[in-house]
Amino acid sequence: DLPVGYHGYWYDGRFAGAAAKMAGHYGLTTGGRVLEIGCAKGFVLVEFFKLGLRVAGLDASVYAIRNAHPQVRSFISLGDACRLPFGDAAFDFVLGKEVLPHLPENKVPSAVRECMRVSKGPVFFEIQTGETPLEREYMKRWDGTHATIRPQAWWEDLFGRLEYRGDVHYKVLVPEHEKA
Repeated sequence: DLPVGYHGYWYDGRFAGAAAKMAGHYGLTTGGRVLEIGCAKGFVLVEFFKLGLRVAGLDASVYAIRNAHPQVRSFISLGDACRLPFGDAAFDFVLGKEVLPHLPENKVPSAVRECMRVSKGPVFFEIQTGETPLEREYMKRWDGTHATIRPQAWWEDLFGRLEYRGDVHYKVLVPEHEKA
């Protein structure tokens, strides 16, 4: 069977290395400001916080915020990625890890534009994709809250039309060839 979405999502430090690499790659230094949209329980944010960065998170889940990592819970707000409650160029770095596919397709462009608006520096998205119909079905079965399940080419076309200036990492949740 496929893994089940949010089940068992607890803090285990798994994002420490990735946060350190992003901080180095994007030139983030102590006191820099980082925003994560769709931050869930703040497990990525806490790693940036430990690096001395000022963090803010936004999530649509009251449950996630209530159960956020205690070191960053007070920095996470309930909100909508399509209407970020921050000023223009308020952050040195904005990221969205696996959040865009959870938005309805008609809201994705607004969220991307908002992330670009509030960042004076880079924006980074990690996006789950399904390259085949079966991979897209796996995405939907893994987590029924996926609303925009598209292949990488679709996302690249959208980013081109939006003149997106950030970075993207695409990942297939359950590659078709790995399903027995």
